[in-house]
Amino acid sequence: MAKVVITGAGGFLGTAMTRAFLAAGHQVRATDLARANLSAHSDLGAETMPADVTDSEDAKRALDGMEIVIHAAGIFDLTAPDALLWKVNADAVVTVCEAASGAQRLVHISSTGVYGRCGLGTGEDDPKNAAMAYERSKWDGEKNAVATCKKLGIPLAVLRPTLIYGEGSRYGLAPTIALFALRRKKGLMTLPIARGGPVGHIVHVDDVAAAAVLLATHPDAPGHAYNVADEEPLHAGDLIRALAETSRVPINNMALPWWTTRVYPPLKPVVRRILVDQNTRMARAWARMVDEEGLENALLPRLDMDFIDYVLGNHSYDTSRLQGLGFKCAHPDPYAGIAATAKWYRSQRWIPTFEETPA
Repeated sequence: MAKVVITGAGGFLGTAMTRAFLAAGHQVRATDLARANLSAHSDLGAETMPADVTDSEDAKRALDGMEIVIHAAGIFDLTAPDALLWKVNADAVVTVCEAASGAQRLVHISSTGVYGRCGLGTGEDDPKNAAMAYERSKWDGEKNAVATCKKLGIPLAVLRPTLIYGEGSRYGLAPTIALFALRRKKGLMTLPIARGGPVGHIVHVDDVAAAAVLLATHPDAPGHAYNVADEEPLHAGDLIRALAETSRVPINNMALPWWTTRVYPPLKPVVRRILVDQNTRMARAWARMVDEEGLENALLPRLDMDFIDYVLGNHSYDTSRLQGLGFKCAHPDPYAGIAATAKWYRSQRWIPTFEETPA
């Protein structure tokens, strides 16, 4: 078994990575910023080391003696400033790759966001049309990884997860789950939404971690990028239904059809201003609910323009290249995965428990 270092280990995905590599029998060094809580990694049996991978000396110290480097450190926050996104998601990739000189393999965690809006069944070699700042920063980071590893002769595999969810997630689908919990608490029991709509994939965090283990060890993995996603994509209307059901908010099907969203682009400046006000109001309402219900202050309900753009576009991916290495999802059903995630949130008191379905 190999000596594996995981950057960004204190994050949602990084924690799942540590569990997966330890379970596979590897020695793991978990590294993250000094302020990150790595106690769970120590409890699991990993070595922990604080390091800022944007700093070359810190990166060299963290990667010293490691045979496999999993570069998972990154900013996944659609509201983060551009300068921070590029510093962490793009520039730090060069720093990590240079510090990994001599490693037997590097697995770089990128994103299917590099494709931007895409068609159905998008493959790894299809055009890259990253549009959002987060997506562009991840594409620049991936290109930096390819160029630097090629120059240094480091075998590289790139993993492109779609939108990740699962136990412990605070971003992605989590703010929308919190939003429905808040709606239910405030007595807003139904939501009109059309069936169907654009098609998109999501993926469970444990499946992303398992894919990283595979790419770190399979002899044929280097030299390619790999999409990872659940087995079946969801229509946007079905995804919203699944998220609403986590707080037992039923959907009213008497809604306008999805084609009416074509009027959305010209209205984006107005929508953006509305969302700023609504997100502020929701934050205050959420804080009150946290106090009233005795919840952990772990989530924050909000709607962002980038998330709306995501839902209103197709995000469906071909994962046959990863399957060709023998990969199979442990959580192929997104409905069951979302329900299990919400159950975990309730068990941790991140969202309230609503026992009865409203009439």
